[in-house]
Amino acid sequence: MDMQYLNNTVGKHIKTLKVFINYLSDNNLLPNPIDVRKFKVLREEPDVIHLTEEELLAIYHCKNLTQEQEWAKDNFCFSCFTGLRYSDNIKVDRSHIKDNMIEIRTTKTKKAIFIPLNPFAKEIIKKYDNPNSNRPLPPVMHNVTANALLKEIAKAAGLNEQVRLERFSGSRRIVEYKTKWELVCTHTARRTFITLSIEKGMQSEVIMDVTGISSHKIFKRYLNITNKTRFVQMHDAWGTLGAKLTG
Repeated sequence: MDMQYLNNTVGKHIKTLKVFINYLSDNNLLPNPIDVRKFKVLREEPDVIHLTEEELLAIYHCKNLTQEQEWAKDNFCFSCFTGLRYSDNIKVDRSHIKDNMIEIRTTKTKKAIFIPLNPFAKEIIKKYDNPNSNRPLPPVMHNVTANALLKEIAKAAGLNEQVRLERFSGSRRIVEYKTKWELVCTHTARRTFITLSIEKGMQSEVIMDVTGISSHKIFKRYLNITNKTRFVQMHDAWGTLGAKLTG
């Protein structure tokens, strides 16, 4: 029977199986040793999205939202403006904000990061300024709830671009199309921050430092090279060559 699992799904199952076999081996529960190094974990970089600057601002300025939608929107936008993971965003309190900076130790890597607050991030903090609350941001909600609300908000903000998704099951290519609002989730925020920061000329090392990314290999997983970036950097590198030759 052809289950038609995607390669990344199979890879996750193999990874789980390797962990289980290693546990059995470490506790002498296997009659014969199994060399799990021969089990290849399949991994393909998934199609990911980020928001353009125009799309981000459309969400940021979206009106007529419910209170929960407003909270989800502002938490999401704060992550877009700072690069914070959702797991770090939801634990931000007043003690993490010092001298127009966020100083926080990340949940995932336990690494201390320092993020300067730009005007948009400051505006969100000001909006939720409440001396009776230790949290300077909107109330937190479960990631699943936030993702559902973000799709509603992105749809209301007009993110109707058709996005082509390409995946593989074995060697079989699977192509589908979805509207961009369907793909927006909390993880989109971090990718948006990194991609727009590159577009705006921030150095990769600075972006890696403020986001707590430790290696260029990991950094590349988050980066979408946009057509705008290609055009600007190609023009900066080659655009004046003709003038120099004819000057």
